[in-house]
Amino acid sequence: MVSALAAWSDLLGALALELFGHLARITTDPGAYFDHLMHRTGALLGLASPAASSP
Repeated sequence: MVSALAAWSDLLGALALELFGHLARITTDPGAYFDHLMHRTGALLGLASPAASSP
């Protein structure tokens, strides 16, 4: 349950940063930041990344 709440707050936080224009101030590549965050969040939830699951 704690991991799910942490994942939810990661997602909402990233969306809020993007929607209110703050993400552009902290990174030059918002897409790479979001990908990194979602891979980290997936690992927190015990999900394998697509790169790790491909043969």
